[in-house]
Amino acid sequence: TDVAVSIAIPSPPVLPAMRVAIAVAAAVGGVQLYGGFAGLRWSDWDGRQVCRPAQYFTPGSEEEVVRVVKQAAAEGSRVKVVGAGHSFSAIALSEGAHFISLDNYRKFIRAEADGQHVRVQGGMRLFELNEELEKRGLALRNMGATAEQSLAGVTSTGTHGTGRDGSISTFIRGMRIITADGVVHEVSRNTTDPKERELFDAGRVGLGALGVVTEMTLAVVPLFKLRLQTISIGLDHLLPQLPQLLKDHERVQWYYFPFTGENATLVVRTETTEPKSPGGCWNITTPSPHIGEEGPGGGTIVGDCTDVGYKAMTGSPPHYEARSLYTEMEMFVPAEHLAEAIKDFRAYQDKVEPQHNKSWSVFTGVRYVLQDDIWMSPQYRGPSAVLSTIVQGHSEHETGDPTEFALFAKGMENVTAKYGGVPHWGKMNWAAYDDVATRYERFGDFNKLRKRVDPAGMFMNDYLTRLLEPPTVALV
Repeated sequence: TDVAVSIAIPSPPVLPAMRVAIAVAAAVGGVQLYGGFAGLRWSDWDGRQVCRPAQYFTPGSEEEVVRVVKQAAAEGSRVKVVGAGHSFSAIALSEGAHFISLDNYRKFIRAEADGQHVRVQGGMRLFELNEELEKRGLALRNMGATAEQSLAGVTSTGTHGTGRDGSISTFIRGMRIITADGVVHEVSRNTTDPKERELFDAGRVGLGALGVVTEMTLAVVPLFKLRLQTISIGLDHLLPQLPQLLKDHERVQWYYFPFTGENATLVVRTETTEPKSPGGCWNITTPSPHIGEEGPGGGTIVGDCTDVGYKAMTGSPPHYEARSLYTEMEMFVPAEHLAEAIKDFRAYQDKVEPQHNKSWSVFTGVRYVLQDDIWMSPQYRGPSAVLSTIVQGHSEHETGDPTEFALFAKGMENVTAKYGGVPHWGKMNWAAYDDVATRYERFGDFNKLRKRVDPAGMFMNDYLTRLLEPPTVALV
């Protein structure tokens, strides 16, 4: 029997302390809620997105997920699936809804015999998958800087790394998704039924709007090592070299802090067969002899390490726990428009510098993602350059100032609109229906599919309504 209770559960040290409180509805014996949940309130990682779910379920089987979905349908309630709470947008919020956490449905199921695919449950965290893959001599091709998110969450929002790869969602080769009627669909790139195939084509970046993703088959590669070089370089010296750097190096990203001088930081990762450096990239014990040498682009190497791929792409769990809170926004622009977009955004930053509060750190970064065929992926139209704005807090308990963040993030949103920019679904944004409807070729197809599999809008919330539904006009 499901019972509503108020309980406090500590967060394990390897997972983010999200300071979240929720009303738990579950058979409470032996329930373990990873992520730091207690009480009657849920918030995201930086504490900016907050709601009060009516009930909170932690199913341990697919059958239990189906029961929750059917119960919500019978009650006319909404459903939201929540993971690590690392989306800065309101994509996970739904006041008074049934919340489902897949934290008790997070197993590594199997590595396929072909050595190129693995089957996992949707609640598995990325860092857990990395560890399981390393044990088997396998790896994901690419990922972002953070590995605490759930697989269902990180793929539903189109989260990405940088380089000559698509987002993490492009690694999905098959998936199980439970739609609003409680039906479990097994879909893949080999699905021939047109209606079922639509669930695969759209569901890999489904925004949480199509159903509950419970399992997925992912493409993997043999475990590999990366050399991670961090290079200090003048920003104006870097910018004209970017086209050549992108040709010469598979994994490139760069960033700068406006108003702090003319320097930028270039990050280059290169596949290598060289041995792991002392301590790897997570616990460097001996400084690299290459520190101070000239690096790619003619800058100065200030960091240099070699490790297994995921440890050169993501931070360690202790680093994640210790870092200051922040709020982030990302805008995707067609890669060919990056130079103009950066020029315009730097001009905007210069213009608003008098309004900048120098006590807050502002970050501007750029990464690169290849084209894919997923309906609501920003890369459906072609390869993207991804511009990021972050305002850093002063500690692991305080996120960046919201006024300062809005100044630069809204500015970036407005600047990139000229180039067809679209926001990361899981990062803070102010976009609305008119901003995205014309910039996604399959937007109409996605909405038709959404209404077919969820006619009552069970999986919708205010954020998705703002983006996917045309605004209503009040009659006078």
